[in-house]
Amino acid sequence: VTTRQLLAGATCLTRVLTDPVTGDVRAVDGTSYRPPAALRRFLQARDGTCRFPGCGRVVTGCDNDHVQDWARRGPTTAGNLLNLCRHHHRLKHLGGWSATLHPDGRATWRSPRARTYTTEPAWTPPPTPPPTPAGTTSSTRTAGTGSPNGKTSPDGPDALAPLPGQGLPSSRPGPDDPPPF
Repeated sequence: VTTRQLLAGATCLTRVLTDPVTGDVRAVDGTSYRPPAALRRFLQARDGTCRFPGCGRVVTGCDNDHVQDWARRGPTTAGNLLNLCRHHHRLKHLGGWSATLHPDGRATWRSPRARTYTTEPAWTPPPTPPPTPAGTTSSTRTAGTGSPNGKTSPDGPDALAPLPGQGLPSSRPGPDDPPPF
C-alpha cells in the first residue's frame, strides 16, 4: 500500500510530530486544539500548578491555555501551552493579562497596568543537545540534573516520554473535565 492509496479517501490531514525513538507525540498541527495525552502529562510535570502569578492550584484542576491564542493560529505545542486554573484562564482572556512563555519554561506575565511578573516551572526540561552526526548513535537517557528524579533527557524541552519506572500522572479526559475554550 502506498501513501497515495492511503490518502486517496482522506477528507482532512493532521500533522503529528513524533519522537523517532519512542514514538511519543511531540507536537500536533495547529489545526488540533486539544493537546494529546502525552503532551498534557508533560505540561503537568513542567508546570506543577496554575502558572498565574501567586496561584498555587494543583495542575490537575487546570486548563491547558494557548499562550498565543489558538484562534489566532497559536500552535498546540509545549512551547505555547501553560496550565491555568479556570479562574485565571478567564482572567487572562477577559481581564487584560498577557503571558510570554520562554524556552526554559519561565512565563513572563504583563498585567493590565503594565506591571510584569515571572513564574517559574516546577520542572525545567534540559536543553536540546546539538545534532548527532549521521551514522552515529547517542544515548536517549543520561544521568544528570534538571528533573525531580535526577535524570535528564537529550530530547529537549518538548520531550514527552517519562523515564522508565518514572511515569507521569495519567491525564485522561473524564466526565468532570472542563470544556475547552
